[in-house]
Amino acid sequence: MKSEPRNIAASRDAEAEVGRLEAGFNAFRPMEDMLAITSMAILDAPPLLNQDIKGAFKNARPVVLSAGDSPDTTYFPYHLGRAWVAVVPSDEDKFKSIIVPNGDFGKMHDILHLSPSNHKVAVGLKLVVRPRRIDARQPMLLEGKNMWLMMTDIKILEIWDPKFKYMVWSYNAPGFESEETHDLLDLYNK
Repeated sequence: MKSEPRNIAASRDAEAEVGRLEAGFNAFRPMEDMLAITSMAILDAPPLLNQDIKGAFKNARPVVLSAGDSPDTTYFPYHLGRAWVAVVPSDEDKFKSIIVPNGDFGKMHDILHLSPSNHKVAVGLKLVVRPRRIDARQPMLLEGKNMWLMMTDIKILEIWDPKFKYMVWSYNAPGFESEETHDLLDLYNK
């Protein structure tokens, strides 16, 4: 009989948490409010051995990013107040499979010490995402934590060395500029 009041209390806590998350999400201003995420990721730049493949990527190189140890992991744990949120880029193709111009790949190769035998390396990752929707019905159990699922659009993706000293490569969504670029461009308007 004592477990019944705990279930009611847990249910009330869950309802309060859902209400709090829904209120926060409803108050969210999508054009102004962005989430900045700093995380570690795995970059895989497999060697191009087949001559046909080398020809297809004469001017650029494919690299694959994964958010965790598994290449299928495409969410980032994000601690938001008292809750954990699983941030999932909805434009997964921009995140998982990246075509890097050869000049940028050369820089990536040098900074990250890539080689045919060392083509999977840990990298630092900085993301700026715009939330699109959040599933506030029930959290999912991921990595042993209850996490609320949030779908996002990637606005900025930066790949850094593992110590976050050197930016290796970056992507800005069309029509979106980083805060630094915006401030720099704004100097000309003053």
